[in-house]
Amino acid sequence: MPAAFHEYRDRAVATVDRVMAEGIAFYFMRGGVTDPDRDNVTIRADLRVGTGDNAIDTRSRNWAQRIAAGKAQLHVDRATNPRLTVRKGDRIRAIERVGQPFFEVLRADDRAHGRLVLELGEI
Repeated sequence: MPAAFHEYRDRAVATVDRVMAEGIAFYFMRGGVTDPDRDNVTIRADLRVGTGDNAIDTRSRNWAQRIAAGKAQLHVDRATNPRLTVRKGDRIRAIERVGQPFFEVLRADDRAHGRLVLELGEI
């Protein structure tokens, strides 16, 4: 049963997304190839790139290779996209940005209220 504040949380998230969200294409992967069990989708979500904080262990060599300009995060509204299942290794494309950059999902945090938060690495 939803908590009393969920209605207000969902309205706040929707209000932010009306201003900040952009078109994001998901390419679901398994073992480095397209996952035939999950259909690719396009949604609207809040993509934040270059925030400058290290979301991964600083000793990781992949950090410098994957996130040269700082970390990237994608904030997905769960109320709008309740069936979206994202896994490490899936790819996303920012289809409304110049050059339509690709990112790889490094980590999916499904514990945030109202949002699915994805840590991304540049491809």
